[in-house]
Amino acid sequence: AAGGAGDVAAGKALFATCAACHGANGEGQGMFPKLAGLSADKAADLLKKYRAGETVGANTAMMAPNAKALSDADIANLAAFIACIGSGAGAAAAPAAARSAASGGAESAIPGGLRIGQNVEHAKFGQGVIVGAEGRGNEARVQVNFRGHGMKWLALQYAKLTPV
Repeated sequence: AAGGAGDVAAGKALFATCAACHGANGEGQGMFPKLAGLSADKAADLLKKYRAGETVGANTAMMAPNAKALSDADIANLAAFIACIGSGAGAAAAPAAARSAASGGAESAIPGGLRIGQNVEHAKFGQGVIVGAEGRGNEARVQVNFRGHGMKWLALQYAKLTPV
């Protein structure tokens, strides 16, 4: 949606500008809407529309200049971070992304076409957001922040995650 999986840690750094209006945790404040709870795909779609100058809502005049300077990679990174804060995973997302990079587990190489920032469904834990990944092959695992169940590391060969 946003040109591939975003880098959550880089998105967290970029979000500092967004936090001035949308709140440190994307909770929204005053006339600025809540971002927490948006999927990575929805956040990327909105940012691309603002960047293109499309009228998205009442705050388009304020958002368009901010989005204009964003590259596709910036949008992917912001969208990945926004998806994490939506599940309460923002604080844990940067360390998880760092572990993923340190272990050689490229985010775009998560088996099954999964990516960091993606919403997934698990039979036992329900819906959550992928916030980290590490390992390869039979050793591959992802960290998912599940609504109501918190953070879980799951072995991909057994987890049977379904994108939502």
